[in-house]
Amino acid sequence: MYGEEGRRPLGAEADPHVARRARDRDRRPGPKTISRTTQGVPQGGSLSPLLANICLHWFEKAFARGDGPGTWANAELVRYADDFVVLARHQSRRLVDWIEGTLEGRFRLTINREKTRIVRMRQPGSSLDFLGFTLRYDHDRHGRGRTFLRVFPSAKSQGRARARAARRAAAREGTPPEA
Repeated sequence: MYGEEGRRPLGAEADPHVARRARDRDRRPGPKTISRTTQGVPQGGSLSPLLANICLHWFEKAFARGDGPGTWANAELVRYADDFVVLARHQSRRLVDWIEGTLEGRFRLTINREKTRIVRMRQPGSSLDFLGFTLRYDHDRHGRGRTFLRVFPSAKSQGRARARAARRAAAREGTPPEA
């Protein structure tokens, strides 16, 4: 089980000097200070999606609580990782204020104002893009006046799929794809 020296497990190839430096790093003299950061996690960093997901988990819990909008606004929260959509029949200023106040105040998350909007889905021509899909109410083709929710790939997703197909076709033919 142990090597000849009796100290390290077999297969432990670590340099003893490196191991000693790793141990001694925690024993350095001087004050050990822990301070709260003044800035958040940079977007695009490896921790950003994880920490946003943790905060949004608690946001989702607060949303569904008895005193949250899930109860008093009869709203639904649909969330995937750090993206979410709030569905409510009647959007009120109170609902928007609660969401903004909770995310920015309590959780100190920044709301992306370019991607944030209120959509009245029943109005003609309105649609919502979420997770690569477009959601839109359409009238039935038989003229009965009924509407149904149509879900189809978003224009951005379709463009990416076409570009990917063009690259694959070009690779098979041995010609460079057009930009």
